[in-house]
Amino acid sequence: MQQWGYSLLRAKGHVRLAGEDSVQLVQLAGNRISWEASSYPGQPYIVCIGLNLDEKAISRSWAALFS
Repeated sequence: MQQWGYSLLRAKGHVRLAGEDSVQLVQLAGNRISWEASSYPGQPYIVCIGLNLDEKAISRSWAALFS
């Protein structure tokens, strides 16, 4: 998330990291990133809020990271 710098203002979602059994709740707010185990039963997702974000570049980065 740091690669998008100050353009990314906030992000939140549930992701599944490779090799992990549990889903993780990830949140970014004010340059702070937090991760915690979650019992979210649905499909992983992330919502990004920012200015002039390149949606395609972000999608590619997340796909490479979590696939």
